[in-house]
Amino acid sequence: MNQQFHFLNDEQRRQLNDIYISIVKKYRSSTTATVKLDATARLTMDEAEKLAELELGERRMKIMQDYTERVENIERNATARRIMNSSVVCQMLDKAFERRVDAIARLDNQKERLAKRIHAEHQRTAIAVEREKSIQRSRSLRDFANIQRLRQTVPLNTQALIDEELFASYLAWCLQFSPPVALGYASANRIFRDNMGLNQWARLLTDLTERNGGST
Repeated sequence: MNQQFHFLNDEQRRQLNDIYISIVKKYRSSTTATVKLDATARLTMDEAEKLAELELGERRMKIMQDYTERVENIERNATARRIMNSSVVCQMLDKAFERRVDAIARLDNQKERLAKRIHAEHQRTAIAVEREKSIQRSRSLRDFANIQRLRQTVPLNTQALIDEELFASYLAWCLQFSPPVALGYASANRIFRDNMGLNQWARLLTDLTERNGGST
């Protein structure tokens, strides 16, 4: 499928630069700064219902269109036969109305089930993202403690440590979004390549491409 590119806003660029600066400071000067990663937005049931309504919108329009055409046919035939006010025609119109009401009721029940499924799937995704972010934060704290111990004993490849943590942190940032959007951000914005370097940026794109089903 065709890849959709997504461009960062100013706040997102600030977040990514803060992540980069914090990691470099930690390894270059043994200092740290708190980096704010926004919590994953949770989908409300009202929002899920709106998404479900959008998905079922064409079917609702089809029900209304079918009803309108059925009524027009009944009235056209009744007019031609000069029985417009007969009880038979009234019954046919009533039946057409009841069929529309029943179809709408079934669609509304389906919309409710679909909204619950959309909400549940989004909640599972949000929880998975938060878990991933928590793992990355815990790993960062663990690595920092290890660095302080290692500084006392052996020389460190500081750049390699920066590269590894920056990769993990930028991956965690990208996972706030769906796989296609995350890949679109990483592909379209030079800040990833400039901060990570070409090799680590390519590694990030490979990871996000795999999460997106292996296609761009």
